[in-house]
Amino acid sequence: MVEEEKMDAATLAFLRKIMRTLFLGFAWMMAMVILGIFMQGGYVASGWGWWNVFFYILLTASLYLLLKHYYSLWYGTNANKPIK
Repeated sequence: MVEEEKMDAATLAFLRKIMRTLFLGFAWMMAMVILGIFMQGGYVASGWGWWNVFFYILLTASLYLLLKHYYSLWYGTNANKPIK
């Protein structure tokens, strides 16, 4: 019989942090691509409209919040606690 090898809790928590970081970054990037390119929020060809201003404010605010979440995930008070 082959015994199952269980992963160390610290290693599993580290891998979960990596996966959460990658998933949130990819989800943020896809949301901004959809809003910026496909819905043309990033294009300012015919002048600034309310949609362009809203898109760029949303882009910078969401990037700030994403980076703040990354910092708290990796270096914050809960950085050494396992993620459930």
